[in-house]
Amino acid sequence: MPGAVELVSELAGTRPLAVASNAPTNVVRTHLQRFFDLTSISIVGGDMVRSPKPQPDVYLAACAALGSDPEQTWAVEDSVVGATAAHVAGLYVVGVSYTSASEVPCHLSAVSLDDPHLLRALFRSPAG
Repeated sequence: MPGAVELVSELAGTRPLAVASNAPTNVVRTHLQRFFDLTSISIVGGDMVRSPKPQPDVYLAACAALGSDPEQTWAVEDSVVGATAAHVAGLYVVGVSYTSASEVPCHLSAVSLDDPHLLRALFRSPAG
């Protein structure tokens, strides 16, 4: 997703970070290690949970890995399936959809990961 590397780089060290994906963990890890130091990012893949998105399992597992209360955790999602999973898990959902952010069920919509409105919200929130 355009802007992801820059956003994660800015957020790293300011709060715990995780990636919650339906993809297998090794696929996610292989892809992300090209861009990030993964020692500070928890990864939860679809192969680590009983039910994939749109069920909440992957988000609940990510929160557990972070030691974070789901109600104090934000999810950034670009799909209806992922946003649904995050909502059911009790997370605050930021919808980023390049076709139409309003179609992703969310608390806050953004047109991109470098949307100034999103950046202000993330850096204002201690939970992020």
